[in-house]
Amino acid sequence: DEFEKINKKEKIYLVLDQILRVEPLRENPIDFSHLGTLYMMDKRLSGRFYFDDLMDFAEIYQSQAAQNKSNYDFESKFRAYCTLHMWNDLCKSGGVDQFVDWATRLFTENMMILKHSETQNPINSSSSSSSSSSLSIIHSGVSFLQLSTVKSMYDILQVKRTCGIDFQDFFDLMQRAAEEQQINPENQCHMSSSLVIYHTCS
Repeated sequence: DEFEKINKKEKIYLVLDQILRVEPLRENPIDFSHLGTLYMMDKRLSGRFYFDDLMDFAEIYQSQAAQNKSNYDFESKFRAYCTLHMWNDLCKSGGVDQFVDWATRLFTENMMILKHSETQNPINSSSSSSSSSSLSIIHSGVSFLQLSTVKSMYDILQVKRTCGIDFQDFFDLMQRAAEEQQINPENQCHMSSSLVIYHTCS
């Protein structure tokens, strides 16, 4: 029901901003802004959340909940479970590159679902699928993400906690990096290069 409620464009998948709007049941609290949880939910590592994969994730959640008989602090335990799953994949050969590619897709796929009225202050994206969207801004073959997606990236990667910088400083750093790469369109002050998105995820 929640999938159909949020998926107003009737696609077969959801993207990050839509997942973040999902309201979990009180008896099944899930932190959809947790990186490990998002990784576990995206079974195909495509940056898209398909209905079948979400159902598989729900089964994993219920299985873990059933094993946690005390039900004490299960939300934290489940986040740890998802993080361990992500970490195990990271430790495999090629795991880091796979993770960075996935994290980049997670944020760049977000552009495809945004409404036209929301496409202000975009930041650039490396996603080839996003570049085909009418919502993207294209310059020299590079597509651009809007500001809210970068804010989601800032929150999910916990930049404030790990680096101690606020969002405006984070945004300014990305913008300066894009300017150094000399790919920003003229007269656009809210853009950053695809490599900036990729290396931030790294």
